[in-house]
Amino acid sequence: MPELSGFEISRILPHSDTRVVYVSAFDYYVFESFDYRAYGFVRKHQLRNDLLRVLGRYCMEQNNIIEITMNGKILPIDTDRIWLINVNGNYTTIHFDEFTSKIKVSLQRFEAANKKQLESSFAHISRHMIVNMRYVEQIHGSQVFMQEGSVLYMSRGYAAKFRERYYTYRNRCAL
Repeated sequence: MPELSGFEISRILPHSDTRVVYVSAFDYYVFESFDYRAYGFVRKHQLRNDLLRVLGRYCMEQNNIIEITMNGKILPIDTDRIWLINVNGNYTTIHFDEFTSKIKVSLQRFEAANKKQLESSFAHISRHMIVNMRYVEQIHGSQVFMQEGSVLYMSRGYAAKFRERYYTYRNRCAL
């Protein structure tokens, strides 16, 4: 840049939600970019690969996409396709419209790793079960009736909070 470098501009920018991606022909700037809250770093000689990686990460954050490992492969999954997440022994079981998958990770770690993607439409009905509120047909007493026909049971400790979140979600979706 003729007048200011990208790093100098970063110093001037207010600390906000602005995402800065640095582009350079020099690999050694990648380390310096960490000092300036870099969202990404694109090397000119790897422009296509690096840009796809940074844009893919951004799209995943914006579109409620999570990554899960199935059969040794990392797959991007749209959270809208998930209707239930529950604990099954040492595994977390993810129920999709068309199939079920077990992943060897605790529910707590799965939630922590995907907090942003899950927070808008998923809620606990018990310590071991999280439902996608989009798939809830009806709540009656401690029962949660799902669109695909399952009846799930809320624990007493989660019932009030789930009802509140569910009705807030439904009202938001109705607007």
